[in-house]
Amino acid sequence: MSRLESTNENNENSFDPTPKLKSSPIPILFISFNRLQNECSYCGNEYSVTVLFNQKYCKICLIKYIENISDNSDMYLDIRMSTNDIRHNKNETSRNVNFCTQNIQENKKVQESENCKLCGKLFPEQSCSFKICPDCYQISHGRLKSTLTKEFIPILCLPWWDNCNICINCKLSLEFISDCQKWCSDCFATYTGCRYCLTTNIIFGNTAQSQCKKCNRLLSFITITYIDSENFDIEKFLASTRVILNRRIFDSFVKDLNSLEIYDAFFRFKNDYYRYKSSVKWIRWIPYSRITNLEKIAEGGFSIIYKAQWRHFNQVEYYKKTVIIKRFLNSWDMDKYFLNELKSLYNYKYDANHIIGCYGITQNPETKECMLIMEYANGGNLHNYLQENFRNITWEMKLNILSYIARGSVLNFNG
Repeated sequence: MSRLESTNENNENSFDPTPKLKSSPIPILFISFNRLQNECSYCGNEYSVTVLFNQKYCKICLIKYIENISDNSDMYLDIRMSTNDIRHNKNETSRNVNFCTQNIQENKKVQESENCKLCGKLFPEQSCSFKICPDCYQISHGRLKSTLTKEFIPILCLPWWDNCNICINCKLSLEFISDCQKWCSDCFATYTGCRYCLTTNIIFGNTAQSQCKKCNRLLSFITITYIDSENFDIEKFLASTRVILNRRIFDSFVKDLNSLEIYDAFFRFKNDYYRYKSSVKWIRWIPYSRITNLEKIAEGGFSIIYKAQWRHFNQVEYYKKTVIIKRFLNSWDMDKYFLNELKSLYNYKYDANHIIGCYGITQNPETKECMLIMEYANGGNLHNYLQENFRNITWEMKLNILSYIARGSVLNFNG
């Protein structure tokens, strides 16, 4: 479980994303960070679902929170849900719990109001699926230094609890690390929630900790093994490639961010994301378990070449793709040799059709050998092609082949 640490609440650089609400004096445990989760992480009770937006919550932990909250005039939560299924002694909640209980209506469905329940102002016209007050829920963004690459990476601070299971950035499934931390293994975005304020920070890269904008608590991340190579240089290189793309995407629309349509903005940006992603080299870490049917087809120099099947996910379903696996033979300086070739492949542009593309890297978990997963060229290598087609190759074709070789040599030299 992630660890929250108290910091100075009088931080002059602090920003209150929910000015009408106070930070809870005790953790808010009755709401799940994963919308697909069915059982409470704390008591094992099956989650109930709110009438609006199907927010999952635990009745038992909700009642415990009401019983344990301090008696004062502060308001901690803005809750809009039907409690017709919560059966408990009214004497237990007769005291003033003051966490926006006026927004909980028993035995009736909650009707959407035209006014904000916190400040009373009229909601502005919104195209998103739920109404939210931009004065009471304010987003912010900035940059922080990556602990891995030492570069500055974007951070988006949301004034609400984000329970999505899909990455807001690349739209792939998130992996859940704890009850308040999740991350995307493709773009390396990390999501962390504060259970005292129900706010969420989205960090587009690697960092050791995050700070809640409201209460200034530090959330120290559980160590996330982005890849299992046991090679710091490879991990650092892969993380640096994500920084370039994430920064480019974030900067392109961050000026227009507002709390009213934040998710709509990201999803409208989906096509731009894939366009940006296709304009840079996207080298993935691919689990070795997804590589099957290795067939040795060549050997020479420092490597052995295999033809194989890669079980790849295309956001809808898994499918098999024929690829080339380049396994480097053991050498005293093999890590450096492998990394240099990886960097050279990354520097190649996608429009360089004369260069074999690299999909990613993998590692045999037993031998710890790193391997490149590359595009399969069904025409074979140049030597065999020339032997089989020499009589049919014109001088123009020969000049084109030499031109491609020269371009590839220049790219390799510059890489």
